[in-house]
Amino acid sequence: RRLTSRCSWRIRAATPLACARAAPTRPAADRPYVRRHDSAILQGKMTFRSLQLFIVPEHLAVIRLEPNAALPPWASSGALVSFTRTEDELSIVCPANSVPAGVACESRFSCLKVRGPLEFSETGVLASLASPLSEAGISLFVLSTFETDYILVAEDELERALAVLTGVGHQILAFQGENGAA
Repeated sequence: RRLTSRCSWRIRAATPLACARAAPTRPAADRPYVRRHDSAILQGKMTFRSLQLFIVPEHLAVIRLEPNAALPPWASSGALVSFTRTEDELSIVCPANSVPAGVACESRFSCLKVRGPLEFSETGVLASLASPLSEAGISLFVLSTFETDYILVAEDELERALAVLTGVGHQILAFQGENGAA
């Protein structure tokens, strides 16, 4: 099989966004794992189950700091906070209203939480969300935790993202906070 990048066509089927530029040389009709329906890549040989999603009520920001930066105390509170340190950067996701003026960030993200817990052996969870959003031209930022996944989309794209995701069979539920209340 000849490919236009290092990504194999089987990997593309499992993770379409990670390998979005890897286009198999075979035409789409010859690829049984891809079927177009309502402008979204849905199933084929891959089977996606309907996921239940909650809209997280807090708007979030994504911040990039230098890799050796200390964890800022202002980013430590909120229902959803994530710190990821690599040799290249310190990335922070936190409530947008926690970010002080003057701190460079991408803000005003809306967040969808996948109802969990999800098993580590489950496959296709992110693909079932990312594929239709990608086909609709909606960018996303993903956070994964031990129990579930979170999808961040631009605040002004939330309504369109919800329409796309419900259109492919996912369900949007009332948000339940930490105490289980809706």
